[in-house]
Amino acid sequence: MDNALPDRFKDYLQHAGIAALNPMQERVLEHARTENDLLVLSPTGSGKTLAFLLSCLEHTDPENRHLQNLVVCPTRELALQIEESFRKLKTGLKVTSCYGGHSISTEAKSLSEIPAVLIGTPGRIIDHIHRGNIFLSTVSNFVIDEFDKCLEFGFREELETIHDRCSNLKLSLLTSATDLRQLPAFMEGNNFLKLDFRSEEALPEFEYFRIEGTESKETLLIRTLDAFSEERNIVFCNLREEANTLSELFKAEGIVHSLYHGGLEQEERERALLKFRNGSSRILLCTDIGARGLDIPEVRNIIHLALPDQEASWVHRNGRTARMSAEGSVFLFPKDLSRCEYIDKKGFKPFHPPKAERKQPELVTLYISAGRKNKISKGDIAGFLIKTGGLSKEDVGLIEVRDFQSFVAVPRKKIRELRARIDGEKLKGKKQKIEIAY
Repeated sequence: MDNALPDRFKDYLQHAGIAALNPMQERVLEHARTENDLLVLSPTGSGKTLAFLLSCLEHTDPENRHLQNLVVCPTRELALQIEESFRKLKTGLKVTSCYGGHSISTEAKSLSEIPAVLIGTPGRIIDHIHRGNIFLSTVSNFVIDEFDKCLEFGFREELETIHDRCSNLKLSLLTSATDLRQLPAFMEGNNFLKLDFRSEEALPEFEYFRIEGTESKETLLIRTLDAFSEERNIVFCNLREEANTLSELFKAEGIVHSLYHGGLEQEERERALLKFRNGSSRILLCTDIGARGLDIPEVRNIIHLALPDQEASWVHRNGRTARMSAEGSVFLFPKDLSRCEYIDKKGFKPFHPPKAERKQPELVTLYISAGRKNKISKGDIAGFLIKTGGLSKEDVGLIEVRDFQSFVAVPRKKIRELRARIDGEKLKGKKQKIEIAY
């Protein structure tokens, strides 16, 4: 299939550091060339985002200055991740994302120059429609990512309104990691071709463990995390209150972690994911809001403080690990296993957490009070830290540039010397607030 890719697509993949499409991505792109409506079912972490972005680009005219592509998703975090994935392709096309909690005036200003690609959450897109900031009659390609989650969140009416406004579609593409029992009425007129990649061969490899011991659940959990302190771990709680209580315990124990749930402010949630993604935190403590839609590679261990009520949540939680055909481990506690009906009790190995030396993350995240709208790029930040801060190229970790702020991972052991070197210095001709992101 790669030989059949247009040269510009090969360039996109090279820019994003992708050697080749996987079989799922190849098939989706192949069908997107000939079909009008696709329903793509594929395991979490299999690369659906790239599949639908390339499918949209197949039907995008670079010379057309109207809005051609609309991607709707259930959460702001997912919108940001899709935007970042698109930017990595370096297509030269303008992309804008919009979502609740973000400045709507900033979004409106960005939309005044019509993007080729708009990514957003349903409610915020409706808001911009009503304000006259966007018109969807020119949209050729319409994607609803995590379609079932959008419905679960109660966005049915918003999706119907958005769909009805897209009156000249060439491609409609829905994605999910779980099947849909029935499409809502507004989608029934579409003739969807279902592409199901959830076969046993495509499923990730898990090892399942019961955390056993005579100590309290919290003590056993901490010892388990200490045993895997050099790997990425996600701890799932059923309730926000449980996550908050556990977070306070972790703070008291000096355990570096990120807390992520729907009760936090948007900025807190985004920073939690950013620090987990860049490696300055190796523990993500979250509720089921973290069970899907997060683009986080190399998560090795999933630990269930308590099991969810629904089997679908169990599947999506575990799907955070073993992404892209890697291996992963799933841990739970025996009492939860014994009273859970949807899990096959066979195949769970006992795990007795050893006493292990806790190793803190080697990286820490710096916050910079300037971003894309201030004409700051990743190259500007890397150059500043190397030339002024004295870091080597290898010392500069993942850089994420937002509208008015940026974040970069740097070595923890060099942070004191780095801050002394850059204190009061100018980044691209202007002094910026630079501090550790907590």
